[in-house]
Amino acid sequence: MRRVGQLVGGLAVLLLPAFGARAQTAATYSLQGSGIFVIPGGTAFADTKSGPGVELQLRRKMKWSSGLWSIGGGVQYSRHDVGAANPLTLTGVFLEPRRVFEGSSSRFAPYGSLRAALFQQSLSAEGTSGSATGGQLNVGGGLLIVAGSSINIDLGATFGLLKFGEYSVTFVEGGGITSPASSGTNIVLRAGLAIGLGSK
Repeated sequence: MRRVGQLVGGLAVLLLPAFGARAQTAATYSLQGSGIFVIPGGTAFADTKSGPGVELQLRRKMKWSSGLWSIGGGVQYSRHDVGAANPLTLTGVFLEPRRVFEGSSSRFAPYGSLRAALFQQSLSAEGTSGSATGGQLNVGGGLLIVAGSSINIDLGATFGLLKFGEYSVTFVEGGGITSPASSGTNIVLRAGLAIGLGSK
């Protein structure tokens, strides 16, 4: 995780002369929809394949920072093949502060981000279903590209650590069992559109 943070910070420093904060939408609020691709790892995701998903968030620019800082909140969902079972799903809500870096361009802007999320993973197979709830912390960054006066393209990537509580399994005929808590990692690749809402 430290290496990922250093890489994101290093890229931001290299890009500072070339890109600018003006690439954010002019509106105080923006709505963003994204397609994502999640690459899971660790004991919480044994035999779990990478999978696609979607993300929706509402973001607000912080006026005290001249628009350099913003905070977003939203939902994330992805599906993953795992063995012969039905796909495992990950559904979560998140809060994400973001910092755009200043520069000379009005069309492009790199940013760094930190995301905290609450997730539930669910899986079912042959009349048996299981689920676990846990927390996630991601660090990463991306690039905003102006596509119109109130539209941005957002390309980003994050690395995350997840910690789930006990996994509860229930059987269709009744009863159930629990398995120990587990942890894991993920890499999330994102491509989306941010649309400004209202006025500045």
